Amino acid sequence: MLNTIDWRKINYEMIFGYLPTGCKKSLLLETTYKQITKRLQNVVWNLTNNGLERSSEDKAFIESIPELDPSEIPPVDANSQLPEYFNEFVVPDGK
Repeated sequence: MLNTIDWRKINYEMIFGYLPTGCKKSLLLETTYKQITKRLQNVVWNLTNNGLERSSEDKAFIESIPELDPSEIPPVDANSQLPEYFNEFVVPDGK
């Protein structure tokens, strides 16, 4: 499942970006985010709780979620062969 959603825009900040303090979110974006997360959660529950494979509609839905631009994808760590974290998730040393 994770390979299916890999670099799709599913995180809150990927949809909303960073808004200056005091700005209001777009209702359309908020609805889109909630729809995406609810649908993905149902797909995961069907796989894990119900033992159901992804339907063709589920696959089409996942494919419809925009992907990150290649410039937005974190580089791969040479040692672990895993992507580095997005900057907003990096904890500064000593904290």
